[in-house]
Order: sequence, then structure tokens, then C-alpha cells
Amino acid sequence: MSEEYKNEYEKLWEEWLPRLKDYSNNRLELLKLTLVEAIAKMTAAATANLLLFLSFFAFFVFISLGLALYIGHVLGAYYLGFILIAGFYLLLFLVILVFRKSMIEKPIINQTIKKILEDEHEN
Repeated sequence: MSEEYKNEYEKLWEEWLPRLKDYSNNRLELLKLTLVEAIAKMTAAATANLLLFLSFFAFFVFISLGLALYIGHVLGAYYLGFILIAGFYLLLFLVILVFRKSMIEKPIINQTIKKILEDEHEN
């Protein structure tokens, strides 16, 4: 009787082994595709954000130059306009430095977690 069970288990194993291999290969392929999709989404988002940043940066530089020149013209000395604009940016830097955790880090962490969880629920 033991030999009979042994043969039966061997038959089942031979029958299920190819299925298990196929299942494993399919899961691995799904994992690869999911990883490729995540990388593609991150690359697209990073590229779009980089373009937005560069556009805003160019606008920001030119508006700052224009404002500094205008203030300098109004005050009668162009260097005063640039000093005032630089002082404003220094003040802005100090405010951001003091409040960076509550104003920048926490919102970015929360948005990142929210985005990851939204992506998981979509799949």
C-alpha cells in the first residue's frame, strides 16, 4: 500500500511541477512589469517636475532682475535695488530654514505617502 501512495504522489508531483514552474515564472514576469511601470511613472514625473522647475526658475530670475533694476531706478542707485532684493531672499531663506520641517518636510512626506497608497489601491 505504501508503494501505491508513493506512485500516486509522484504522479501528482509530475503533474503539478510544470504548473508551479509556470506560476512562478508568471509571478516573476508580473513583478518585472510592475517594477518597469513604477520606474516609468517616476521618470515621467521627475522629468515633468524638472521642466516645471526650470521654467519657474527662469521666470523667477528674470522677474527678480527686473524688480531689482526697477527699485534701483526708483532709488537712484541700481545697486540698492539688488541689495534690497538680496535682503528679501536672505529673509526668505531664514524663514524657510527655521520652519522647514513644518512647511516643507512634513507636507512632502505626507504627499509621498498619499501618492504611494493611491497607486497601490489603483492596482
